[in-house]
Amino acid sequence: MESIALKGGDISITRSGSSYSYITSGGVNAVKIRNTTRPTYSGITGFTWGTTYDSTYTANVTNAFFQSNGSGDYVTTPTPPHYVDPFGVTLNSSNIVYDVANYTATDTYAELVHQDVHNGSTESVVNQAITDSGIGFDAADFSDVYKTNPFGGTTTTTKPTKYNVFANKGNITIKGEKAIFTHSYNHGRSKWDYFKCWKYKN
Repeated sequence: MESIALKGGDISITRSGSSYSYITSGGVNAVKIRNTTRPTYSGITGFTWGTTYDSTYTANVTNAFFQSNGSGDYVTTPTPPHYVDPFGVTLNSSNIVYDVANYTATDTYAELVHQDVHNGSTESVVNQAITDSGIGFDAADFSDVYKTNPFGGTTTTTKPTKYNVFANKGNITIKGEKAIFTHSYNHGRSKWDYFKCWKYKN
């Protein structure tokens, strides 16, 4: 789940390695928060925004159930290949039970949320996504993040203009060996990049 808002209901996720089985119930709704003309990618036949999907699904993914990396869509034309419409916001208010039943990797953990920061969204885009989700987040919370400047030693690092956000307002239960909430990182850029991953729970 990336660049969307999941709203309401309950999701029960069982993970074995990179294989997922998840059950949605109680009226889980996918809300469009990314303002783009790019196509929507979904494994659900006939997917429509705003429709309630309560069923059992399976998937195989490399990273996590939720992802936010801000890179946008990879296109090959016009050349050279590049990313378009960068967006770094994923939101949730569904109640989640995340159960890792079998995870044998020795060098990684089974994260629920994967934040591999490549690009992101501006403050205004983040705030608009929070509003459009209809979840009831307080935009002032993100404003507090936006006002923050990291201070290292004697130097204040220049504040970035783009952010990667995963915000949650549901109840999340995580269980199972090597199960963790998030793996958030940036590919070796400035110290500030590690502050750009904002996770909110009210």
